[in-house]
Amino acid sequence: KISDNGVGKSSDEKAKGTGFGTQLVDLLTRQIDGKLMQDVSNGTMILINFKRQVAGSGKV
Repeated sequence: KISDNGVGKSSDEKAKGTGFGTQLVDLLTRQIDGKLMQDVSNGTMILINFKRQVAGSGKV
C-alpha cells in the first residue's frame, strides 16, 4: 500500500501522458493473481493485494 495526502484527482480525470505505467503495473499484478485498487477520494492510495507463494511449491 502506498498513499499520500495530496489533492487526489477526480475519478473521471484523464491520465496525464499515456497511462502506460498504470497499465503495466495492473498487468503485472494480474500475472501473480493479484488485485490492484486505487482510491483518490482523500489524496491518492494504491493497494496491491496478492497471495504470498512458497518457493519450491511446484507451481509454475
